[in-house]
Amino acid sequence: MLNSIIITIPIEDIEYKIFVSPFPLHSKEKLDIKSGKIEKLFFYNNLKDNEYETKLQQNFIDRIFTSDKYIINYGQDFEKYYLGSFNLDFESKRFWQWEGSSNKFREEEAEILADYLFNHSSKHQSIIMFTPTKASDFNLTKGSIYF
Repeated sequence: MLNSIIITIPIEDIEYKIFVSPFPLHSKEKLDIKSGKIEKLFFYNNLKDNEYETKLQQNFIDRIFTSDKYIINYGQDFEKYYLGSFNLDFESKRFWQWEGSSNKFREEEAEILADYLFNHSSKHQSIIMFTPTKASDFNLTKGSIYF
């Protein structure tokens, strides 16, 4: 489960709904998750697109988890939603080393994103991303349950 935010920013008549993650969701490598100070953020746009909505309708998921408070990670290819990343220092409110993968979202747009990120009054929404476990994924064979 990942608690995060979605920041809504308008840039040149386009409204971006940017999911902010301290982890590279698009990475194919196993993540080494440790607690500590966040020094880099990864940004993804429009995670709740038509493909996502279609997938939700195909799966039997409790309606409470299909609300705007949640994003369900059912194995999406996050690479297609990935905008880029940058290093940051929240205390000094600065960012550096934008590494973007989108032609439409460049360092100039990353500056606007950083301004919105550091401005606590900007339009954002708290969100929880989680991966559901289907009943069929549980191994309930004899010997697998310990008391």
